[in-house]
Amino acid sequence: MYYKLNLELTGFRQNLVPIEKLLYLWELNYLYERTK
Repeated sequence: MYYKLNLELTGFRQNLVPIEKLLYLWELNYLYERTK
């Protein structure tokens, strides 16, 4: 039970990573546009 839950949580985290990267890139772009 715990092992299966742990696997699901790991998969869930891996799904979140691309979203975090996108937000990070979007923030960099936003800051770059503001400093121009």
